[in-house]
Amino acid sequence: SKTIEKMLKENVDTFIEIGPGKTLSGFVKRTPTDKQIEILNINDVKSLEETIEKINTYKQERDEQ
Repeated sequence: SKTIEKMLKENVDTFIEIGPGKTLSGFVKRTPTDKQIEILNINDVKSLEETIEKINTYKQERDEQ
């Protein structure tokens, strides 16, 4: 939890969880923050492809700013 808090203070707003569980997602959701947080889950090839697509979209949006 302290690690997640530190990451949020460092302006991390996207977390990627790999595997079938939701442990990281649970920790992030229970950590108080006023920031909008994105949690991406990868548990198969389809979700991996979707996550890569989202990351590329985020990168393009950031580069346009």
